[in-house]
Amino acid sequence: MRDWLITVTDVCTAFLQVPLPSSERIAVRLPAWLPLSASRLGFVAGAIYWLLRAAYGMKDSPRLFIHWLKDLLTSFFRFKEVCESIFLHVLSLPPLARSDNSSIVDVKRVYPSAWMNTYYDDLFCSNQNPIDALNQLREKIECEKPDLIGRKRKRVVGIETCHCQGTIRQSQHEYVRVCDVPASKASGK
Repeated sequence: MRDWLITVTDVCTAFLQVPLPSSERIAVRLPAWLPLSASRLGFVAGAIYWLLRAAYGMKDSPRLFIHWLKDLLTSFFRFKEVCESIFLHVLSLPPLARSDNSSIVDVKRVYPSAWMNTYYDDLFCSNQNPIDALNQLREKIECEKPDLIGRKRKRVVGIETCHCQGTIRQSQHEYVRVCDVPASKASGK
């Protein structure tokens, strides 16, 4: 992983890419006044429409997006979620055959080939060629062009990622700080 590069991309209009589950039917009544551009698209003021995809403002949209993205990363791209929002793609050699016709996997022969982290609608990817990895993902998800972080620090809202001293580090240090709360204001929560 010492020579891995890091890229980041933003999922464009993230919630609008997520198909709603067939079990969730959500109807929306359009306002009585619509801009001319909506009328040109065939929408009728005051009409009721069924949503086919998640929408901004829906309470469940963030949950639906994360579930959809995790499913895509694990099923199509064969990543494995190793902890919340962190995915690992592993290449391993075939199991070693044993004399009793069983097999074992030698953990020393398992090699991570990529790492991906989701942070809201930002995707961080690291491997030897992360631009290609994210471009493959862009065939399934509408994303911005990947930004190569390389050896510099990259901040997106709420998280900082850097590649330093042969390790990849993510931190929220720049976004949070310790503060003293007077005992009279501490609620114990």
